[in-house]
Amino acid sequence: MKQFFTILKFEYTEYLKNKVFRIVTVIGVILIAFLLSLPSITGMFSSDKDSSTQQTEETETIVIADKTGRYSDPQLYSGAFGGQYTFAFEDKTEQQLTDRINNGEIRAAVLIESPDSFKLLQEQDSMFSGFTSQLEAFFNSAYKVTQLSELGVTPQDSAQVMSHQVEFNVVETGKSFGSSYFLAYVLIFLLYMSIMMYGQLVATAVAGEKSSRAMEMLITHAKPLNLMFGKVIGSCLAGLTQIAVLIGASYLFYSLNKGSYGQFDVINTIFGQSAGPILYMVIFYILGFFIYGFLFGAIGSLASRVEDINTTSMPVILLLIVSFLLGFLTMADPNSTLSVVCSFIPFISPTVMFGRICMTDVSMVQILLSILINTLAIGAVGWLSAKIYRLGVLLYGTPPKLSAVFQMLRTKS
Repeated sequence: MKQFFTILKFEYTEYLKNKVFRIVTVIGVILIAFLLSLPSITGMFSSDKDSSTQQTEETETIVIADKTGRYSDPQLYSGAFGGQYTFAFEDKTEQQLTDRINNGEIRAAVLIESPDSFKLLQEQDSMFSGFTSQLEAFFNSAYKVTQLSELGVTPQDSAQVMSHQVEFNVVETGKSFGSSYFLAYVLIFLLYMSIMMYGQLVATAVAGEKSSRAMEMLITHAKPLNLMFGKVIGSCLAGLTQIAVLIGASYLFYSLNKGSYGQFDVINTIFGQSAGPILYMVIFYILGFFIYGFLFGAIGSLASRVEDINTTSMPVILLLIVSFLLGFLTMADPNSTLSVVCSFIPFISPTVMFGRICMTDVSMVQILLSILINTLAIGAVGWLSAKIYRLGVLLYGTPPKLSAVFQMLRTKS
């Protein structure tokens, strides 16, 4: 055991000293700090921006060219859009209005040729402005107001009825779908990227030691089993350390800027949740990492050059991608038969079961059963990978096919 812990400590500290590890971690923290501080940063300039924007908006004019005479009452537009625009009523042709818009004289124009047909003229509509939908909603209400007026209801009464908002409260008796989905999405993506990156680093490290002939010296002083387990667990701890730093930074900068998130209910709900999802993420990260880490370690032992890793590791990468995609697909319906079945299949269940835990209330029996199945799978994969590793570290040349590897294993046994 002393030999194993020596290798584990060496591998873990090597990751922490690695410049790439530090740079990626620092960049991640900086991005998190910027994104979570963005509401506070924008709030610092909101007063000046709002005053200048208001001054600009007050000068913008929307021309109403009403051929029907039903929508020419200024009271109909009183208070519309919070006073952002000035409405003018002119009898102009479409070409005349277009020219004025293109010259920058007016913001837009609405050409009304029949009671229920409106044509909006504008130079360009921003994807995020919502100006078109606002006008459409306004004239939908205006049409109903004028129809009610013809039935004897005053414009003031009809406008009051049309503008009244009912109180509609949504109470979710289970987990909030929006916040849970976003949280599960972020954490599953983080889990996937970490396993992919550190798993390949394990394979690359093994192949690098083999190509430099350092492996021949290492196996004379340490058992191959201790070498592989030390590398995999050391890499897992490095990945957990990086994830812990990123999650800790997220909570830190959210707490520092919490006062600026009053209107962001989803963000507040995510950070207001218990530590349960983070705990389960750690558990299923370890389970998933060990399964894939052992496979990456075995594959690295079969490659004689670092350049061969991309080819030899492709089956494992594809399996990890399938697990990642199924984790997202099953979040849409976490209680479906497909989701439940996949949450007990090794290689897939770490992402699927974790997604189900985030999205819905999963019984403790199912969670423990999934953990047990994955633990047994880790034992089987670790045992097989150790045999492949012991055999592969002394094989040089073109990486053998899996069928040839299993044939050699049967021969050795």
